[in-house]
Amino acid sequence: MSQEINRDTNLIHPDLVKFYNEFSKEIKTKFNRDFKIFEGHRTLERQKVLFSQGYSKTLNSKHLKNPSLAIDIIESPWTWAGLIVSKEYFSFTNKFLESEKWKNIEWGGNWQRFKDLPHFQIK
Repeated sequence: MSQEINRDTNLIHPDLVKFYNEFSKEIKTKFNRDFKIFEGHRTLERQKVLFSQGYSKTLNSKHLKNPSLAIDIIESPWTWAGLIVSKEYFSFTNKFLESEKWKNIEWGGNWQRFKDLPHFQIK
């Protein structure tokens, strides 16, 4: 088993790959920033490590499915700061997700208990 970060889009649900491609294109157009997939599919071993470190709140993550039903997207070069924590990003992301096309996508930034800003998943 591996604890390595997996970014292989072949292991990510096709709807999430489509979402990522359009979302990152719009981010580039509106903010002139590059966003990349930080992580897609995870092994149970990696999930347990993230859970024990407090970076995940579940051992039943959608990242564990094959194909992965969850992705984490962050700004490139890799950062957990910058645009992703701005009001503009929140507004943009919520407006983008209002489209009927993305009704099956849920954003961790809208969760009440644990704001997971990079996280998007199939509902």
